[in-house]
Amino acid sequence: MRKLTRMRQGNCPFTYLGCPVLYGRKINSYFEDLVRKVAQRILSWQNKFLSFGGKYILISHVLQSLPVYLLSAKNPPKKIIEQIHQIFAKFFWGNTGKHWVAWNDMCYPKTKGGLGFRSLHDVNNAMFAKLWWRFRVFISSLWSNYMCNKYCKKLDSTVVMNSTASHV
Repeated sequence: MRKLTRMRQGNCPFTYLGCPVLYGRKINSYFEDLVRKVAQRILSWQNKFLSFGGKYILISHVLQSLPVYLLSAKNPPKKIIEQIHQIFAKFFWGNTGKHWVAWNDMCYPKTKGGLGFRSLHDVNNAMFAKLWWRFRVFISSLWSNYMCNKYCKKLDSTVVMNSTASHV
């Protein structure tokens, strides 16, 4: 088939449309490109004299939107998300070394005493809840048909208990 299509053979993992395609366990090194991309974006702003308000706007509107595409398609290890949160916190508090408030507390809504940052753990869970909703409601979509045929076979999707099933 390779000779017929003149395609070269590749190895897993590889990146397709910005998402790592992998087989087997999720390893942190597969998602290092995401961490590196966030860190590089911060480095371009590191030497600028930004107020806390400027840093807030940059984190909440620019930096937190970088991993959303990947989080909608993949479920990275918790350590990767924690690394990104740590990068955000270091940038927000500066080089003083003292973080006056924990990042998780800053992710609470403003009405609850937080700053309103989004936790990437919560964003990831919301993205997978959206996929689950599409699977349960839009039965005629290509994605839901594929998932149903792959994991559910002749069972209802709410009763399937399979260790090889998808995260969704």
